[in-house]
Amino acid sequence: MLPHNRRYLLAALIVVVLGAVIGWTLRDWVPLASWQQAGAATGAPLSRELAADPSPNSLATMPITPGEWQWQGKGGTSAAQFADALVTVTCDLPGRAVSIGVRGDLPDGAPVTVLTTSQSRVFQGRKTAGQVVVSLAADDALLDAIALSRGRFGIAAQGIDPVYPGSWAEVSRVVEDCRVPAGR
Repeated sequence: MLPHNRRYLLAALIVVVLGAVIGWTLRDWVPLASWQQAGAATGAPLSRELAADPSPNSLATMPITPGEWQWQGKGGTSAAQFADALVTVTCDLPGRAVSIGVRGDLPDGAPVTVLTTSQSRVFQGRKTAGQVVVSLAADDALLDAIALSRGRFGIAAQGIDPVYPGSWAEVSRVVEDCRVPAGR
């Protein structure tokens, strides 16, 4: 049993450590209203910041785009939609590819940046039914980075507002469905 003074010291240490962990976590989840106030103070539109600074460090300061993910699996397909199909993630099981689409009217070949907290990559987008779409092999490490991206990832292209959807389980489900070996 610890002496009386050491118990208080241990309790204080636990409170400090927990406070640091909770403070670090909450720093990444600042409410959208405070980001809007910060944008108003600088006069810069926050929606264009990713295009100006497409680095993993800039992603941590971006607000999550409002919306929810919904997963659907029908007839051997797996797909997730965010915010009424603002963003889609779809598995092409025979081709073992995952497509990420964002709503927007862009020409074929437009550069599209996909950003996570650990990496970013620029793709040539493909125009498809009101979206610009990029495709990745199902085993691409960027898909893992999206799943582990500290709560959000980003998609940006010149001519559309960047989108910062939450990296929810529905995205990971589509990726894992695409990675399952055939016949299983």
